[in-house]
Amino acid sequence: SLSVFIVFLAVISFFFANSVIPYAEFNFYSLRKNIAKVKPAMAIAEGQFNQLNDINIKVAEKSGENGEFLKDVIIHQKKGNVRGNFTVIKANTGEFISNESNILQLVLFDGNYYDEIQDKDYTKRTKNRPQVKSTFEKYIINIDVSQFNNIDFENKESITKHTMLNVVDLKTAIDSLNTKRGEILETFSETMLKRTNHHTLNLNYKLSKQDSITKPVDILKLYEERKSIQLIELALNTIKTAKKDLTSKSKTMLNTLVNVNKHVVALHDKFALGLSCIILFFVGAPLGALIRKGGIGLPLIIAILIFLTYHFIGLFAKNSSEDSSVDPVLAAWLSSL
Repeated sequence: SLSVFIVFLAVISFFFANSVIPYAEFNFYSLRKNIAKVKPAMAIAEGQFNQLNDINIKVAEKSGENGEFLKDVIIHQKKGNVRGNFTVIKANTGEFISNESNILQLVLFDGNYYDEIQDKDYTKRTKNRPQVKSTFEKYIINIDVSQFNNIDFENKESITKHTMLNVVDLKTAIDSLNTKRGEILETFSETMLKRTNHHTLNLNYKLSKQDSITKPVDILKLYEERKSIQLIELALNTIKTAKKDLTSKSKTMLNTLVNVNKHVVALHDKFALGLSCIILFFVGAPLGALIRKGGIGLPLIIAILIFLTYHFIGLFAKNSSEDSSVDPVLAAWLSSL
């Protein structure tokens, strides 16, 4: 009867993992996001950077009834439509001040202001980087909160985090992510191939019967020394550009791979959770019957050790599966295996 109950519990755990937990996390995330819009101070967690409109803010400590008093403030601020955060503001203390208007004021005290001016000419921007530095006793940043006045707390935006999806949605998301990843890779491959000008190589030269495509030829000897140097420089620049593009794209592809693998692990986790209930029962029940001495202490210690072993194997496998060091399907089942 106890075995039947454990199997029933495994089925219930799958139902919770597939329906209840994603629904609860989805609602929690939506509500937290809407509250953060109405109460910006609540959106700031201590010790980490937090996005607030066009500023990225980090505070060491918050205090006050609503967390409006800030300590050790660091802000990265955007400038218009320019990509990147080139303005850095540091202050010893700060305070959020709200009034009846649609402007929320962030008042900073005793700090430094640093701004890296971006020239429109890219070559000048890389060679010379003019900077503006200043200190202040009081500095005010106005944050427009007019768009926060009509927040619908029942509004639940379409969120596709892997922890908020059920089995059907995860399968759809995995297919979509793999398709998108393949399209990105195919487009990049075509772009890199076109840069080689391979389609024009045979337009001005035709092989004769006497020619051998395997015989090594020093092409540079066909040109003057000056022209040969120019060709070498051109080839080097082409290779450097290709290496930069490959490095940049490899980071993008790694991010897409991590996203896909997280979805795969989340999918198989829902089934592995139910199986783990059965496995841990059939491990724990015999141990409880065999260990008769030591009262409750020894069985409890052994139970904790077994669970920690199970937990850390799963944690290690899932972290390793993000970059495919471990197959994501195997990572979800490894602790149970």
